[in-house]
Amino acid sequence: MLFFKYRQKHNFHDAFSLVEVLISLVIIGILAAVYVGVFTGLSGDDKVDRIAQLIFNDLVNIRTKSLSYSKDYRINFVSDDSWTVEYYDDDTTSWVQEGETRLMDTETYLTSSSYANAGSNLQSTPRGLFEFQSGASGNPYVTVTRDGSNKVKSLYVAVGGSITIRSE
Repeated sequence: MLFFKYRQKHNFHDAFSLVEVLISLVIIGILAAVYVGVFTGLSGDDKVDRIAQLIFNDLVNIRTKSLSYSKDYRINFVSDDSWTVEYYDDDTTSWVQEGETRLMDTETYLTSSSYANAGSNLQSTPRGLFEFQSGASGNPYVTVTRDGSNKVKSLYVAVGGSITIRSE
């Protein structure tokens, strides 16, 4: 009987209050917003950073492979939003694509002037140096931008092997 009276007396505490429900929904909303921002695609500015970093990584990679395999390597920009890594095959006297074509994210691309400059005009030699072909320049070598974004990243390449990424 004592138990029965206790349950009747405090029965109103068994449910959640409206304030508790609202606080829970706000917390869930904040966590969902963070999840969406972090895990479901990067913002436009982040995509520019990511593409610039991928090109930087490939430049370091071709320089390392040139030293390791004693072959000329290059990055060949086949369009303003894709590129390949290639090496020169002495037996066939032609450039051979290594790996898959790398694609930039939608609406992310090289500026027209840097695409004209880059093309297939930068080679890494077995000495670990970069050589520019057809009057190309490394100041900057490429500039990455994105539609609807003010962020621009440029990669500067020196003949001696130095590579830097700068925000413009």
